[in-house]
Amino acid sequence: MALSSQLEAKLKKIIADERAEAVKRLVGGLEDYPTYREEVGFIRCLDTFDDWVTEANEKIEEEGL
Repeated sequence: MALSSQLEAKLKKIIADERAEAVKRLVGGLEDYPTYREEVGFIRCLDTFDDWVTEANEKIEEEGL
């Protein structure tokens, strides 16, 4: 895999921590709908990040970089 396993593990930990904090904010209640949408979008992005890393690694390997 192009991305070192240590870097990947660190990123996954950071993302998990960020997601947990975002969920706490969401469950705790937000002051308005735009803030709610932003928080939900942030969580969705964090959930998708692992797929993007995998896709990027596959492309790097295909291109021989």
